[in-house]
Amino acid sequence: YSLTDYGFEAKIINASIVEKNNAPIIYIDFLPFFGSSTEKDSGYVVIPEGSGILINHNSGKNYAGKRLYGPDIANSKETKTNDSLNISLPLFGVKQNDGGFISVIKNGGGMATFLAQNPSSSTPVNFSYYRFHYREGQLYEFVTWRTVQPVTIWTKYFSLEDYTLEYRFTDQEKVDYTDMANMYREYLLEQGLTPKTQSSELLFNLTLLGGYEYLSTTLGIPTNKIGTLTSFEQAKKIIDELTSDNVAAISVLYQGWMNDGIRHYSPVKIKNEKAVGSRCDLIAFGEYLAGKGIGFYPEMNFNTYYTDKNFSKKNDSVRTVFATVVESYRFNPATLRADWTTTPYYTLRATEFDRVIDKILKTYAKQKQTTISLLDLGNALSGSYRNKDTIFRSQTEEASRIVLEKLLNEYIEAINLHNPSGYALEYVTNAVDVSMFGPQGKAIDATIPFYQLVVSGLFEYAGDAINMLDLYSYQTHVLKTIETGSNLHFTWSYEDTLNTTKTEYNNYYSTYYKNWYEKAVNTYHEINDLGIHGARLIDHEFVNGNTKLVLVTYENGTSIFINYTNNKVNYSGSDVPAMSYKVVS
Repeated sequence: YSLTDYGFEAKIINASIVEKNNAPIIYIDFLPFFGSSTEKDSGYVVIPEGSGILINHNSGKNYAGKRLYGPDIANSKETKTNDSLNISLPLFGVKQNDGGFISVIKNGGGMATFLAQNPSSSTPVNFSYYRFHYREGQLYEFVTWRTVQPVTIWTKYFSLEDYTLEYRFTDQEKVDYTDMANMYREYLLEQGLTPKTQSSELLFNLTLLGGYEYLSTTLGIPTNKIGTLTSFEQAKKIIDELTSDNVAAISVLYQGWMNDGIRHYSPVKIKNEKAVGSRCDLIAFGEYLAGKGIGFYPEMNFNTYYTDKNFSKKNDSVRTVFATVVESYRFNPATLRADWTTTPYYTLRATEFDRVIDKILKTYAKQKQTTISLLDLGNALSGSYRNKDTIFRSQTEEASRIVLEKLLNEYIEAINLHNPSGYALEYVTNAVDVSMFGPQGKAIDATIPFYQLVVSGLFEYAGDAINMLDLYSYQTHVLKTIETGSNLHFTWSYEDTLNTTKTEYNNYYSTYYKNWYEKAVNTYHEINDLGIHGARLIDHEFVNGNTKLVLVTYENGTSIFINYTNNKVNYSGSDVPAMSYKVVS
């Protein structure tokens, strides 16, 4: 333990741990009762899952435990849970009466699980803590004709990380979740995170779908061909329409421009897809966008591959605790089970990251682009647990940082990431798929924009593509965009997606741009006219404790009342319609 200017730091020194052969350590619960409160105390715990959630003390609601940065890819499940949101930031906050603190993981976040408990007969206090895993395990079921006996198999080796927490306090008389977000924001700035230049206008993030693979027959012989959803020439037509309708700030992300399209093979060698456009066409498209002042991010997977082309499943793949190659599948949205009829995909293990990024940089340089978007880096972690070369998630976390650092140390000037986790924030220029929502079906007391309160003003960010996330109504997306200070995000194709319905790309059924164009442009101007972009989100509160009535404040002094109820509400003498908002100052 050591004192700091803001509180204290606690560290588990790995070299000091001794274990017996017949009693190996699996995990350690780190200071579980620090900051615990009794049934007489009020307050809540802040958890940065999704956009952020609150669980009130003494509410009878427990948080059963969730890994930071998402589940381990190497321990993939055959059934998908309804709750797919990550804890993306390595901290939690506790408010107790008027005071509060945050607990920040400085080292070892990839090996942590967060838990929180309300009082029970066995433990009559509210408490929350991190559980650090020293070994990883996987469930195996011994099946007989009468019983099924589950047994967990653990890795032979353990993580060598020194796990470090910093507890930060403040002298403020009253502390809430906004103050906790500011505390973590200041921590990031102290660690060297540099805010990126941002647009003073609402940014219209447009993900364009390029080529896709489909099965065809030639003389009765099945062959794979590449179809086109959006070519570069068609993309120009969409951009020209948007600029002619005064959409002032645009950022283009382009999927499926290389290596068999959207679900591509390893990019250590890049082959431009002719169905979308040649290398010269890509370069010309980038120059066209630059001439209009539009950001451009060609997208690729870094460590997720759908074939073994330029990739060795045997030598390069992540492996389970049982040393088998991890083969993952898309989930059927109806059954929530793995769909074995779809193409499997594989995950690159961390020890290969350095070699692969060097090759990608070499081949990507020929594309003459200085920006890039990585679909799968910075938002998920995996270990690889074959005995002779065990790799833990903390090592993958560090390897991911090295990749992002290397990109920026070469010729890459800007990086787009999808829902970046805390360890990747310092490398981000633009981010999409940052959740504006909390988990569904979980016993929580409120959803808050904690993630956005932290990163607002640090880099550009947008939520999930509105036309792809149909779990919520269009108007809910609009209100959440205002509440979280997010940019807009749509995923479009120039061609109608009817041809994809009998392919593995049928999840893009709602991307035909003409079905969304008018509504998207109107929404852009509606939100942009509020004048909140270019100003940091600085405050968020529930009006009279009602989680459906929200007041948000921006750094330029603009305050907006948001009504998520189905009834008209009177606020400060003015009526706010149901499922709508009103600028109040």
